[in-house]
Amino acid sequence: MVYIQAVTKRGFLRQVAEGAKRSASTLRESLIAAQAQVYTANFQKGRLLVSTSGSGQSGSFEIGIQGKDFTQVNVFSMFEELIEILDSVIAQGLSADTSIPADTDALFTVMCQDDRLVGVTSEMGDYTSLNVPSMGGLPTQ
Repeated sequence: MVYIQAVTKRGFLRQVAEGAKRSASTLRESLIAAQAQVYTANFQKGRLLVSTSGSGQSGSFEIGIQGKDFTQVNVFSMFEELIEILDSVIAQGLSADTSIPADTDALFTVMCQDDRLVGVTSEMGDYTSLNVPSMGGLPTQ
């Protein structure tokens, strides 16, 4: 799971879905195109660089900044996760990926219900009513 807040993932998905409708593309085509925009030369080398120059000299370096969890790697991975969710929704037959805006809206709605986009990371159960004796096992007669 990519460590970007679920609400941010849903926001990215919404923007990609709206772009798909505007360009009459499928949601999958739009997700792959958006992911390709993140895949730059610096990403391929595994580094996010900041460059500066002056007085005939230049330098590139990585600096620590707030929000560093929102890096190219995480954004790239987030798009991969969205593509996996899309594939899962289509495989289950819950919606179709076409260039029809109504289908894109339906896909967006179904995809947003996936646990990875809701933010559910665990599930608990209430087992207090099982009434299991604490000692001795089953009664004998």
